Amino acid sequence: MDREMKFTVLQELATLSDAELSEQLGELQSHGYITRHREYGSSRPKDTVWISLTAVGDAALTKHLSALRSIAGATGDDQPDRSDEEQN
Repeated sequence: MDREMKFTVLQELATLSDAELSEQLGELQSHGYITRHREYGSSRPKDTVWISLTAVGDAALTKHLSALRSIAGATGDDQPDRSDEEQN
């Protein structure tokens, strides 16, 4: 699986401003979860910033998603089917 994305694509998906996303990415980078590199264009607005998930970040993401799936599975199985109640 490719774990690299352009900053602008990530920004659109996250619906965050440049400053907000940069701040969040700075935190992730300080923990070693991501790296950032810039491809220089003919001017600064034409530069492309790439965000890459590191091996440490990939392991943390996998662990986090597994925990979320476990929580969702545990709560989903214990709940009664309420589809009839929603229709009334």
